[in-house]
Amino acid sequence: MKAFLLFPDRESDWIWVGKAAALGEARRTGRMAHGLDNFDPSRAYPWNAAALRHDLALDTLIDAAAGEADDVRAAFTRELLNAPDNDAETIRHRQAILADALKTPKALRELHAIAEAAVAEQHRHFLGTMMRDYPDAVLRWAIEMLEAMLGPLRRLQRLSVREIDRVEAPGWRRFHAMIRDELNDAYLASIEQRLRELKMRDGVLMSAALGSGNRAVDFRLHQPPVDEESWWHRWLRQWLPWLFGRREREQYSFSLAPSDEAGQRALRGVSNRGVAIAAQALGEAALHIRDFFAMLRAETAFYVGAVALHEALVAKDVTTSFPEIVDDLNAFAAEGLCEPALALAIGSKAVPNDVDADGRDLIVITGANQGGKSTLLRAIGAAQMMAGAGLFVATQSLRLSLAPAVMTHFKREEDAAMKSGKFDEELARMSAIVDHMAPNALVLLNESFASTSEREASEIADEVIESMRAGGARIVFVTHLFEYAHRAAGRDDARALFLRAERAEDGSRPFRLTPGVPRATSFGEDLYASVFGAPAKRQEAAE
Repeated sequence: MKAFLLFPDRESDWIWVGKAAALGEARRTGRMAHGLDNFDPSRAYPWNAAALRHDLALDTLIDAAAGEADDVRAAFTRELLNAPDNDAETIRHRQAILADALKTPKALRELHAIAEAAVAEQHRHFLGTMMRDYPDAVLRWAIEMLEAMLGPLRRLQRLSVREIDRVEAPGWRRFHAMIRDELNDAYLASIEQRLRELKMRDGVLMSAALGSGNRAVDFRLHQPPVDEESWWHRWLRQWLPWLFGRREREQYSFSLAPSDEAGQRALRGVSNRGVAIAAQALGEAALHIRDFFAMLRAETAFYVGAVALHEALVAKDVTTSFPEIVDDLNAFAAEGLCEPALALAIGSKAVPNDVDADGRDLIVITGANQGGKSTLLRAIGAAQMMAGAGLFVATQSLRLSLAPAVMTHFKREEDAAMKSGKFDEELARMSAIVDHMAPNALVLLNESFASTSEREASEIADEVIESMRAGGARIVFVTHLFEYAHRAAGRDDARALFLRAERAEDGSRPFRLTPGVPRATSFGEDLYASVFGAPAKRQEAAE
């Protein structure tokens, strides 16, 4: 059985989620994590995962989604950071499943709780490496494991029967239909009966044939014979044997002395050869059920996190919607776009902005200091990542094309170790971005090259950005480099969009950005006045 909740045609890497969750729990609680010495969760993330988390404030979203749930944190983080890897079919598959989950979050959390309880129960049934060579030990372990899983399987079956007519997503309907049909009451009852029989409390009934050299071969395990007599006849035979007689079966037997250890080992070896096939089959069945619940926990964990994030955003009065994924290149048209991490951080709704950048591969954002430029840049990046993961976005509506990579180049603090200058560090990070460039990649630049002179920075920015555009990338550039912005605006480029942060007459910032040509000032005097309480005055040059 496969859940197919994250991908329509393949299973997710649920083993990684289980390991990452165990490692996260160990770090959070201080407990020892076994078998994870060489496990590094970051290997599953893109090369620039740390930059994405820092620059786009993704950790704020992850914290809101996961809380202290280690499995939710692991699953949600992986899917969010690897969002550019998903195709449109996968995104639409997830959107439909999440839309149903947002309507009935209680059912989703119940499903996740069933899987969590099953995984926790499995940890109580451990089969040591040394015992795996003994069929009778494997058989006992498999019986105990499957008996423990009957309860979760029955709860899962009841949930699917209840929910299948309440959901619309094809992914949910396929999942619930599979559980309803394959785990029906009759099938679960038959499993319970077979497990009772395989305990073989009355001994092992088996047969063998003689091979070459009179060696025993072809060992087979048999079901105990079914006594078809009624209980009434059995009672009469037991208590009135002189009238009804006893049924005697012809049998040959021998007994071992309690001190005959060699004989006991030999007899156990014969018994193990008989139960080996049953042990192998039942062991595989137990592993299959174990893996299914681990997979179900990992895949539902992502949606549990998504629902929690949605509830947190709604509590901050943030409007959300599912984006429309289009095949057009350079598509991005948003109404009411806001930065979700900012809304969660400030405790109120962030100011939304409209961005119509369809057909544009360059967006240059200029204007007043502290006017919302970087906020819009992060909002665009977060929307692209959330959309790629199959999540809702913090907009009234969004139409966008997919990006095979999202890369950021934001300002950094001075290198405290003094291993390199700030400008050298900027160039090194830009070089890494160029090395990972791909057609239709989204590159977000925030005050890049500001550590050198404006003329030099403008020249470098122009060459780098135009080279990226020639390679098919999409660029969003927040800058105070008026020389660059003025030069780019003067080209009358139909594929470029220029946005400007507004400033009210009284110097306040409405945090709205509108289309507009760059200005030669960022209104730094407003900041001076806010700090020193008086407008800055330019000193006249002494004659």
